[in-house]
Amino acid sequence: MYLHLKLALRKLFKSRFFSFINILGLALGISVSTIILIFILHELKYDRSNKKIEKICRVEVGDWAFMSPTFSTHLAETFPEIDKTARFSIYELHDAM
Repeated sequence: MYLHLKLALRKLFKSRFFSFINILGLALGISVSTIILIFILHELKYDRSNKKIEKICRVEVGDWAFMSPTFSTHLAETFPEIDKTARFSIYELHDAM
């Protein structure tokens, strides 16, 4: 056990530049993988707190979830399976000064 540690440290100090690159690459790979995993887990538990999760549907066109104001009314009239519709938007408020 001690011999393996001694050999690893000797090789680490012998080629410092390549050891630095390898350790930096390993740390970067682990951190990026962790960030991707956290993002995926966050996306998978989106709206899971709602009791009727199986009845929620989000309508998107391409990458955008933007629809006209009358589209939700049209959907409700066209498909009788739809109980309720809702639209939401996020506005950025800017200071007038």
